[in-house]
Formats: sequence, structure tokens, C-alpha cells
Amino acid sequence: MVERARVRFDQATIRGLKDQVRRAGGGPRLQDYMVKDRGRSVPTLADFLAGVPRMYVGRMPADASCPYCKKLTYMDYVEDSARIVDSEVMRAEAAFQCANCCRFSVGGMVHAGMSTDQSGASFALRLHADSDPADIARVLIGNVEYWEPVSPVGREYVDVPPEIASPADEAHRCFSIGAFRAAILLARSVVEAIAKARGVTTGVLRQKIDSLAQQDDLRAVLAESAHEIRHVGNDMAHGDFATADVGADDAADVLELMDDIIEEIFAVRSRIERRRARRGGAGA
Repeated sequence: MVERARVRFDQATIRGLKDQVRRAGGGPRLQDYMVKDRGRSVPTLADFLAGVPRMYVGRMPADASCPYCKKLTYMDYVEDSARIVDSEVMRAEAAFQCANCCRFSVGGMVHAGMSTDQSGASFALRLHADSDPADIARVLIGNVEYWEPVSPVGREYVDVPPEIASPADEAHRCFSIGAFRAAILLARSVVEAIAKARGVTTGVLRQKIDSLAQQDDLRAVLAESAHEIRHVGNDMAHGDFATADVGADDAADVLELMDDIIEEIFAVRSRIERRRARRGGAGA
């Protein structure tokens, strides 16, 4: 039972809270926290806030993936948490709470409340380093550009063995958070794991790729793709990071080549086998 505080809402505050809850589309209701005072039901501040699992001052649309529960969910702004954390670029950040798992994340944007003049120079349109949190929140809510901690984004593979799908998915997750060298190294390892899954276990990676091509597991063009993955990752695989200058474009190319190989060797074959089974055999 909530202890009844004797601090009263004035009518303007009551109307404001009702509007906030209505705009949020949920949350506690004021009528759930009413006490009788001279025959009238009066909500108290402590009563209402004690029943608020999230601060429904502002709600981000359900287009953000929570870094904890991984759900596409609403992110609720935590009251009075918005700040300008870097006034040079007007970086605004605030705390948000996941509507699904209730854990907290930081949402932010740069150039908050900034505009440009005719010369293209930026200037503060409304916000400044000491702006009130409520003013910062009005600019930030609905305009969050990034979330921290970063939520890695992987890829789901269908009809692919888990010993191949799992590291391939992890390679995509590394790429999504900017770990490009890790993504390339994992892709290189996936190619080696593919060779092992197809019964090729002897020789260095170059020889294994050639063996896959010789036994018709890889078409010539995909064998070239596998060799490109090997070339990009070779220096790093042997500890020569100083000579391995890789970036987002390199990693994206490697992951695309890796996915082409996975698709051809596993997914396409599985689809053919299912189709063959439906028509009752492997006849012509």
C-alpha cells in the first residue's frame, strides 16, 4: 500500500499529467491514485509517481531496437535526464527506458537545435549548453540518431548448419558496430569452416578453396570470391595488422562474398533437395 503523501497537485498539474499519459498511450492512470479529502478524490504527487514504472513524459516510436532484449519497441524518455553533453557540436543525450524489458539506454543526437544560415554556417537555433532539460527533450524526442550501448545487428541464415550460420551471423554483428577487422577475420574463418563441412580438411586455406572448386562445391566465380576473402584477411590472420588497412567498404565486400558462398553451398542445395523430395525422387 502506498503511503499517502499530503502534497497535492494543482489543477494545471493534473491536466498536464493527464495529457502526458494520454499522448503516451498507456501508463498509470491518475484515478488509480486518488485519496478522499473532504469528500473529494484528490491525487497526490507521491501516490502517482510511486505507480509510474516509466516516466511517460515522451515516448519514442516503436522503431528502435532495445540493445538488451533486442525487441523493436517503444523507448520512454526518463524525465529530467536530457543534457547537452558537448556544446561544440550540440550533442544532446538522455536516458530512455525500454517499454518491453524496462532496462535503460542512452539516446542522443548531434547538432541538436542547430540550423544553418545562408552561408551554410551552423548556429544554435534554440538550445544552448545550459538549456533546460525539458527544452532539450522536446528537440531530442522523436529525433534520436544513435543509441548506447550499441545493439549489434546480425543476419539470420536459413538451411545453413549452425557451425556455419553462427560465426557468419557474428561477422555481421561485428560489422554493424564498426569492428571491421573482426568481421573480415570471422568471414575468413567461415570459409575454412565451409571447407571442413564439405570434407576438405588438409592443406592451407588456398588449397582448401581449390579443392572445393575441384569437387564441384564451388563454381569458378565463387572460388575466386573465396580467394578474395582469403587475400583480405591473410595479413591480419598472421598478425600483420600494420599492413592491413581495412575499412567499412572492405568488410562489406567480404561479407557479401561470404554470403554468396554460403547461399550456393548450403541454402540452394537444401532448397533443391526439398523440391526433389516433393516430386518423389531424383529422376530426370
